[in-house]
Amino acid sequence: MKIVDTEKWAPVVGRFVLGFGSLEHQTYILLKRLVEPVTLKYTSNLPFKTRVKFLREIILSDQTNNKYSQRYIKCIDSIIELIDMRNLIAHNPLFLVYYEDPEDSIYDEAIGSYKKINELILYEDLVKAVEKIENIENEFIKISAEITLDKMNYVINYDENKALLDPENLKSTN
Repeated sequence: MKIVDTEKWAPVVGRFVLGFGSLEHQTYILLKRLVEPVTLKYTSNLPFKTRVKFLREIILSDQTNNKYSQRYIKCIDSIIELIDMRNLIAHNPLFLVYYEDPEDSIYDEAIGSYKKINELILYEDLVKAVEKIENIENEFIKISAEITLDKMNYVINYDENKALLDPENLKSTN
C-alpha cells in the first residue's frame, strides 16, 4: 500500500528538475557572454539565486540597452520566483498533509517541509510551475535564435557592402 501516489508526481517532478537544470545552464551561458572570464570564475560558484540576481543587475546596468534586455529580465524574474520552489522540491519529501479545518478535503498530497509547514507545493502548483519553466526555456531559445539571425544578417550585409566596395567590382563598372 502506498501512502502517496509517487507515480503521479514523479514525471512532473522530473520535468521540473530537468527544466530547472536547463534554466541554470541558460543563465550560465548568458553570464559567460556578458562578463569577463575572471568574473565568471568567481560568480559561477555563487548560490544560484545570488548568481541570477547578479546576472539581472548586469543586464539592467548595460548602457547599450540591448533590444533583448527586457525579455531577459522577464525570464530572470520568473526564474527568481521559482527558486524557492526548486529548493523545497530538492530537499523535502512528498507526504500527506492533514487539515484541522477541512474546506474541500481532509488531506492533500504535497511536497513540503516539516519545519515550515505552511510552505507546501500541491500537485496543481507543480504542474503550473513546470509549464512556466518550459515557457522560460522556450523564450531563452527564441532569444538565442534571434541573436544568431541578427548576427548572420549583419555578416551577410557586411559581406554585400564589402563586395560593393571591392576595387575589382569598381573597375568593372567604369
